[in-house]
Amino acid sequence: MFCSMKYLYVIFLFAICMRTYSQNEVCFLDSLISCKDEIEKLERFNLKKMQREYPAYREYSDLKQLHFFWLHNKSNCPITKEEYLDYSFLRKMCFFRTRRHLHRFKRDIFLDAATFVFTPEGKLVGKIRSGFVEPPNWMEIYNAGDLGRLVAENKISFAFCGGIRSRLYTRESWENGGDMDCVVIEGKIFLLNNLDRSSLDDSANTKFQLIPLEDFINK
Repeated sequence: MFCSMKYLYVIFLFAICMRTYSQNEVCFLDSLISCKDEIEKLERFNLKKMQREYPAYREYSDLKQLHFFWLHNKSNCPITKEEYLDYSFLRKMCFFRTRRHLHRFKRDIFLDAATFVFTPEGKLVGKIRSGFVEPPNWMEIYNAGDLGRLVAENKISFAFCGGIRSRLYTRESWENGGDMDCVVIEGKIFLLNNLDRSSLDDSANTKFQLIPLEDFINK
């Protein structure tokens, strides 16, 4: 009887440790490793297309690409508040993939993302989203200040988008794109506010903001 209780106690402690460890763990980071070749393929496609459409990009070297990968809720189930708070909602997510034209008669499959392009010093110089290259002079509409510094210092381990803030807990929230632009810094998820000056998230504050996801969920 004593041995049985002892084993039950060990199992109970193990369960608590596993639960504690799993909280706030960005499990989706493992997907980046398995998709390394696809990400490199996307970056080659992006750079080639940008240089073809706007030759000025050929003057840059060592450009850094920050991909906000479009995520999709593969479970088709609503996400709870608790799942957002402990980051386990990412276990329900998968990448979008889409076909892109390589040239007139050939297409290939790529990860779908909105990609911001920076110089090594962190200056925003371009954006390509779902295969569409934005004109370089459009970069003036973005308030990328601190985001550029974080990219230059390699602080961002993952970035993603796709959720709809007004429908966070519905089945449709992560179906067809949305306004949840997030970055992961040192294992913590932050929501981007006011990156796009043409459609500010907070009209009372025009500065670029990184809001901890927990703060946004609990507000």
